Amino acid sequence: LDVLEFRSARGRATKGMGYIAFSQGDGDLAMDLYRESFNIWNKLGDLKIVAEVENLMGMVAREQGNYRDAKDLHYQSYLRYKKLQDDWGMSLALNNMAVVHFLNCQPDESEKLHLKALKIRTDIEDTLGKASSLNNLGVINYFCKGDLNQASKYFSEALSLRNQLKDTWGIASTLGYLGLVARKNKEYDRSYELHVESLKLYVKVGDKLGICEASEGLGILLAESKKNPLLAIKLFAFADSLRFDLKSPLPKPKKEEHEYGIGLVSEYPNFNDIWEVGKSIRLSEILGLID
Repeated sequence: LDVLEFRSARGRATKGMGYIAFSQGDGDLAMDLYRESFNIWNKLGDLKIVAEVENLMGMVAREQGNYRDAKDLHYQSYLRYKKLQDDWGMSLALNNMAVVHFLNCQPDESEKLHLKALKIRTDIEDTLGKASSLNNLGVINYFCKGDLNQASKYFSEALSLRNQLKDTWGIASTLGYLGLVARKNKEYDRSYELHVESLKLYVKVGDKLGICEASEGLGILLAESKKNPLLAIKLFAFADSLRFDLKSPLPKPKKEEHEYGIGLVSEYPNFNDIWEVGKSIRLSEILGLID
């Protein structure tokens, strides 16, 4: 291999290894690998791949709670895609900037960016991206506006598209949010079914952060409905421990509902002892708790 081919090969390899590291919950290693890939492609002058890697770095920063760096990285990615006149890339960067604004408790700005991304994705017939935008708009309406009807409409439309695409991860995400809406509407049995299915799909695809979110949603439901407060405590503790390992703190907009759920079971007999049991639950054991 000549020098150019070697650098290109290493750039692709570090980008791929970064993706694997991130999917396995090692954000620090992922960021190191992405930085190396970024530097290689930047020197080679491949603007499109530089934008791709910048976006991936932003996602890592976001999951680690570093919203300032995440926003900057996604914005730089957007500018590069804009220079390339890459509509798909611009919509991706807009979507990810919007997510960061949501996590940083800036729902109005988040909604504006999601709507811009949705328009582009609709125009270019990007069904996968459109489903993501609809899902994210549902999240804003649920957590920030308290508009359950609008949130449900967005989630239902997103789910329909994701089912068409057989997007397992996307289906898991949207089912979980529909479970939250059902719980708010006191449809406890339906909420339980949605959360359990979401958890099973997240386990299937190996998404640890998704498993956290599904466990938390199920925990709130079991606490509020009083169906199984003991299991609720274990699920909260399991998710809390997993988030610690993943270095992925609970997003600010979701803290109030999470604390509400824990508050419902905090006076349960032997709470601390049960919490410690929950912390020791392994990923491979989580589905056994609900079967």
